[in-house]
Amino acid sequence: MVNQYLTGRKMTSSVILDDTGARSFISLCQAKRKIMLPEINKLLTVPSYEQMLFRMKPEFGFGRERFALIMSAALTPDDYTFPGNSLTWKRMAEHLRQAKALSTQLETYINRINEEWNPTTIIATMGEYLPKNVGMKQQQVYMLVFMPDCRGFQGEILIDPLFTMSLTTGGFHNLIAHELHHSVRNSLTPKDNTLQERFPGIAQVLFWLESEGVANMVSSLSDLSFVKSNSLIATIVKRRKTIYPRVDILLKKLNDAMAIILSNKMPASQSYTHIVSVLQPDQCLSSRWSYNG
Repeated sequence: MVNQYLTGRKMTSSVILDDTGARSFISLCQAKRKIMLPEINKLLTVPSYEQMLFRMKPEFGFGRERFALIMSAALTPDDYTFPGNSLTWKRMAEHLRQAKALSTQLETYINRINEEWNPTTIIATMGEYLPKNVGMKQQQVYMLVFMPDCRGFQGEILIDPLFTMSLTTGGFHNLIAHELHHSVRNSLTPKDNTLQERFPGIAQVLFWLESEGVANMVSSLSDLSFVKSNSLIATIVKRRKTIYPRVDILLKKLNDAMAIILSNKMPASQSYTHIVSVLQPDQCLSSRWSYNG
């Protein structure tokens, strides 16, 4: 099902909710027969899955063939040996297996999201934190089952319904506004290639601080009233609240880490890993990092 809304900013813009990937996954899981690998490969030709594989390969290191095996291990565990020892891939398989077990609830949830889908609210919330004269090109919101995450890219958003099922409708809209802000903002931000080449770790952490800082004002995910208790998102929100009181300590740690990099005591190629190693123990990074284990 594709749900589209047109609104007027400086330029005509549209936000399209495409849940074809999620519904195709549910349909496959509810078939009263053994799920075969060719059927999984066919599922991965759905546009939302093709976009996910294209966007996620650099970070997680899998293409269509590998992800098909991960999904096979999840959906037909008796017949397939898990491909490899990656903790991330195993967690993805656990997520897919849980989605299969909850496929009926997922279908009900997706129907509700379509009924209550309100792009007017999403765009208005996101637009409060952008220049008023900024136009927005067409934005595609792909709903598909892949991992407990939501990612915003330029022109599109990937969102997993099992991950967001614990959110109220208001929380879901806020999360989309958060990711939509990333998408639109990234198209406005000039790239500093010199900083990226010399100090990739510093360039990345400055990007995180600025982009996530503003996007977190767009969304209200720090407000637990939007989140049902005992869920992954509730855990993330509670973890975030433990970080805020320690922000002075954490910023000093970040400053010290960047000072080491800038003093040329560390090769530029290692700067990104160093920044992550400093921040990750304090759980300052997003859910994708905690998900990587």
